[in-house]
Amino acid sequence: MFNFPTVLLFITAISNIGLAFFVYWRNPRDAVNTSFTLLILFLAFWALSIIQFRLVDISDAALYFMKFSYVSAILLAASFYYFSIVFPENVRPAVWHRNATIVLAVMMSFLLLLPQFLTNGIIFYSWGKGVTLGTTDYLLFATVFILFFVGGHVRLWWKFFHSRAEEPKHFQLLFVATGGTVSGVIGMYYNLFLPSPFLEDFRYIWTGPVFTFFYAVIIIYSIFRYRLFNVKAILAELLVFSLWLFILMRTLLASDTSSQFLDVGLLGITVVIGTLLIRSVDREVAQRELIEEQEHELEDVNHRQENLIHFISHEVKGYLAKSEAAFAAIDEGDYGPVSPELKKMDETALSETRKGVDTVMDILSAGDLKKGTLAFTLKPFDMNAAVARAVQAARTAALAKGLELSYESGPSAACMVSGDEDKIEKHVIMNLLNNALIYTQSGSVRVSLSCANGAVRLSVADTGIGIEDEDKARLFTEGGRGKDSMKINAHSTGYGLFIAKEIVDAHHGTISAESEGKGKGSTFTVELPTA
Repeated sequence: MFNFPTVLLFITAISNIGLAFFVYWRNPRDAVNTSFTLLILFLAFWALSIIQFRLVDISDAALYFMKFSYVSAILLAASFYYFSIVFPENVRPAVWHRNATIVLAVMMSFLLLLPQFLTNGIIFYSWGKGVTLGTTDYLLFATVFILFFVGGHVRLWWKFFHSRAEEPKHFQLLFVATGGTVSGVIGMYYNLFLPSPFLEDFRYIWTGPVFTFFYAVIIIYSIFRYRLFNVKAILAELLVFSLWLFILMRTLLASDTSSQFLDVGLLGITVVIGTLLIRSVDREVAQRELIEEQEHELEDVNHRQENLIHFISHEVKGYLAKSEAAFAAIDEGDYGPVSPELKKMDETALSETRKGVDTVMDILSAGDLKKGTLAFTLKPFDMNAAVARAVQAARTAALAKGLELSYESGPSAACMVSGDEDKIEKHVIMNLLNNALIYTQSGSVRVSLSCANGAVRLSVADTGIGIEDEDKARLFTEGGRGKDSMKINAHSTGYGLFIAKEIVDAHHGTISAESEGKGKGSTFTVELPTA
């Protein structure tokens, strides 16, 4: 009869078939998936066999259904033992080990199907049916079952105690082994010991499949909890399958034919829609996983590329530094007097080499800033003095281009800033000045400094080529250059303003640029907190 235990067994069987469906669907070639799919399929057959045993009234039929339940239990235990070997690292057993497991399970199943083995007859009680069992046969069955089932749990616990706590598989094994021990003890008590020839209590044989089903859910949780399955896909499949199960139960329990007919039609529609939904989610998940994989690959390529650039830059820096030292020694007369022609050539080579060193240093500094490994020496310094030095150093270049270069400081004699004076002077002040001089063909470059309200404000305004709106988004980015910048400065690397912004940000300041457009000049402003 369809009482509560029978309905619960039916739900368990259908749920296990659904679990087997989407677990195997994830990766049919995976040994963990395959063994787990077999495990829950045999669990479903076990539940279905007990349902039939409870429902049929013919003794011979009931006896064979009980035999099928014992066969399902042995195959369930054998598949669990195989699962304990391959889980969680997907390591397949040796051929002899696999074959021995299969042969023992098949031989025991064959014995269980023999008419006079284990099950001898049906006994009817007021609460239902029971089976008389042969003691020797039962002990053989119990020995093989325990060998598989308990052996599998021992193997899982052994793997757990020999895994490192920081490994994901450590927690997977803990979930699976703990859940298996609890559900296994309960299941064996109600389905192995109570129905034994010594106690002959078959009232609670429905509990074993139910508790083992909960164990299957624990295994699935432990798997997708550590990202072996995609959670979104599993939730979608469980939702759809739950809907199917609900409508199926409505159909079975419907009181009249018309209701059953409507429920069957509704089930057919939901099967079609649910299948389409699952396929859509699977496609979305596959695309997302592909994008994530490509992102990881791109990050890896970028990381290797950065390391290569850093290595090459260090090597080039070493060669340039040696050349710079040699040219400087010639220029300073360390190797004796040289002709005017050679001296002029040496000065040009020294200037170009120093530019090369500065370019390489910019690339190295940019890399260190991105990785957060650039060290800063923080101490109070006079921003006014630093700007004055930079302006004085730039006057030669301004005179060479016929540009007016002016510097105006506020009424305060000193503007004290706490920070790395060398980096701010070289990479921020000098960079803004040099850019203004390079990109200004005629007119002036005006530098101003003011100190007020706890902030130092540096402004570098020029009458140069200006900044177009489409170029503003690229300012202060790594390698960012205006579309026409290379026409004026062929040696532009695009790292100067990026480094300047990173250094200003590190000093809790701001840097910005303003321009009314092409040919209308630009103004760069830096604000830093006072010391």
